[in-house]
Amino acid sequence: MLTYAKLSPAIKALISKPKNEKALAGYSMEVSQSMEHSQGVSWTGVIKLNGTVIADVENHGDGGCNVYQPIIKDEYDKLIKLAEQAYPNNYEKLDALVGYLDVITNC
Repeated sequence: MLTYAKLSPAIKALISKPKNEKALAGYSMEVSQSMEHSQGVSWTGVIKLNGTVIADVENHGDGGCNVYQPIIKDEYDKLIKLAEQAYPNNYEKLDALVGYLDVITNC
């Protein structure tokens, strides 16, 4: 998996570096479906910890925040705490973390 330091400057401009990047080792995000429409791109995916799905995630592509469905509640709760530490000044902390995981996992 990539780290923030290894990303190109163009990609770094799109996401923020988490304050606790090392604590996020083992987490990944995979998009399973996406669809372009008149308002943007909607998508569905999963958040994994060491290959195990801990939550489903989707975005309707209309400018709103992501929607989460925990699969393993304890691990999902830990992810929320990590998001709060990673992006303390961001209003949508978990969305910011998922955006980071998407780029790190899939670039």
